[in-house]
Amino acid sequence: MLNEEKKTNLSIKFKKHFPKKKKISQNEISDFLKEQKINYKKLGYSKLKNFLKDIPMLKIAEENNNIKIEIISDQKKMKNLKSINEENNKIKKTRNNNISKTNSQEIININRKSISAKNQTKQNKAPKILDEKIFIPKNIFQCLQIFSISEYNESFFQKMILTAIQNSIQNNPTVLDYIISPLPIKNYNGETLYVGVKKSSVKNYKYFVYYVGTTPKKPGDVLMSLVHFDDYDKCMNELANLCIKEPWCFKDSKDPYLILKIYFQYTFYSIKHQNKLFVDKKHQIAIFNTGLMDVNLDDIYCILKIKNQEFHFFGFSTAGSDSMGKMIVCLFPDLPEKASYIEKNSSSFLLDTDLSLHIDYQHILIDNLNRFPLDFIETIFSSFEELSDLILQIKAETNTYKRNYIYQNLKKKICQNNIAFSLLKSYFDGAVKNAWKIASHDYRYVIPSYFSTNNTLSLMLPIILDENKGPQILLLLEKVSSKSYQGQTILDLKQCYVNARLIGPTDYTFLKANLIED
Repeated sequence: MLNEEKKTNLSIKFKKHFPKKKKISQNEISDFLKEQKINYKKLGYSKLKNFLKDIPMLKIAEENNNIKIEIISDQKKMKNLKSINEENNKIKKTRNNNISKTNSQEIININRKSISAKNQTKQNKAPKILDEKIFIPKNIFQCLQIFSISEYNESFFQKMILTAIQNSIQNNPTVLDYIISPLPIKNYNGETLYVGVKKSSVKNYKYFVYYVGTTPKKPGDVLMSLVHFDDYDKCMNELANLCIKEPWCFKDSKDPYLILKIYFQYTFYSIKHQNKLFVDKKHQIAIFNTGLMDVNLDDIYCILKIKNQEFHFFGFSTAGSDSMGKMIVCLFPDLPEKASYIEKNSSSFLLDTDLSLHIDYQHILIDNLNRFPLDFIETIFSSFEELSDLILQIKAETNTYKRNYIYQNLKKKICQNNIAFSLLKSYFDGAVKNAWKIASHDYRYVIPSYFSTNNTLSLMLPIILDENKGPQILLLLEKVSSKSYQGQTILDLKQCYVNARLIGPTDYTFLKANLIED
C-alpha cells in the first residue's frame, strides 16, 4: 500500500498533469499511470477505484460504470489533512511510550487489574471478556494501516484496540455478545474509526476483532445497542417456540438460533429504518412486528419497556392473547405492520431474461475465489501444477487465517496466468448461461435478496457447477438500467439463505438450512 509520502507525491503529480476541476476519464487516468510507470495492483490495490480513493485531493465518481476523477484545489481540506496527521502523530507518540518492547502478538490477554478501583461496581457487572483471549487478525491491522494517515506499527494498534475495548466495557458493562468501540485515530476525511469485537467460534479464542471502519453501528448491531436483553439466548428460545417451526441454524452450527438471531437483528434494523417501531410515551411501552407468525397464523410482536429512556426487552406475544397481547391491543389500536422489502404491484423480484447481463469477472472470479467450491476449483486447475499444489495446501490447512493467506497466493497466480483465468471464466460463463436458461423457463428459480445496508432489493441466480450437487453458489444481480443487469458478486449458500430468509420463508426453494454446512 502507499505510504503517506507517496500519496502526497502522487497528489502533486495529478495536479500538475491535469487542469484543475476538469473531469478526467478512466482512459486518461490509465494513460497517465502508464506514463508514470505506476502499477496499482503491484502496490496492493485490487481495483483502480480503491487506489484513487487513497490519494488525497481527488474526487472520485462513477458514470456508466466508468471511473472519473476531479482534481480538488482546496486549501482548507489540505490544512485539515495536515492537522489530522499531526493529531494522529501525537497519539502515536504518546501510545508508543507506553508499549512494551516485547514481540507483537495476535493473542492478547486483558488483565482486570488495569481497571481502576473507581469502576469496581461496573467491573463486577462486566462480561468476562477482560479475562479471555482476544484474537486480532492480520487483516485488521492492514485495514487500520490503510484507513489511518500515519503508518503505525502492529504493537501500537494492539495496545490501542485493547484500551478502546476496556473503555467501552467500563462505560457499558451489560454488553455480552459484541462491542463497538471508537478509536483515537481518524481517516483522511476526519472521520473517527471504530473497531468491533464479537464472540468467536474459533477454538481457544473467546472473542475476536471482526470489524474496522467509519460506521459505528452495522445493521446487525443496531438492535443490541438500542435494546437491553437480560438473556438474549433465552429470548431467542422463547421466540423460536412461539413461531411456526422452522430450522434456525445450519448443519453442525454451534448456535441453535444462529439464523434467527441474524433475522431478528436485521429485521429490527429495517423496522427502525421504515419507522415501524411504535412507542407509547405515556405508558412507556414500545412494540414492533417481528415478521413471524404463530401456528394460528397470527403476527408475533416484540414488546419493549422504556426505562430511563432506554429500551428493555419485555416479551413476545400475539394481539389479544395473554396479558401482554391484551395490553398492546389497548395501547395501540393500529398495530405496526411488519418490515416490507418488496413494493406492492412491483415486478422487481422477477428476472427479465430478455435483458442483457454484464459481469464483474475480476471481483467474482478472483476477489471471491474462496466462495467457489474447492472441488470445482481443483477440477478446473488439475493440469496446472503450481495451482494444484496451492489448492492441496488449502484443503489440508485447518486454520482460517492461514487458508486465507494461501488463497491470496492462489489468486495472484491465476491473475498471472492468462490461460488459467480464461479457463475459469469459460466454465463460469457456461454455468451462468445454463442458469439463465432455467430462469427463462421457471421464474421461481431466481430468489429475491434484500441488503439492509444499501436498502436495495437484488436477485440471486442459482449457479450449478456440478450437476450431481445442484446449486452451490449464487450470482447476485442488480438491475442497472431498463436494458441490463449487473452481476455484482457471488454468494455462498449461507449468505444466500440469510438474505432470502429476511424477506420470507424459503420452504419452496432449494435452500434447506439443515443441509447447508456452517
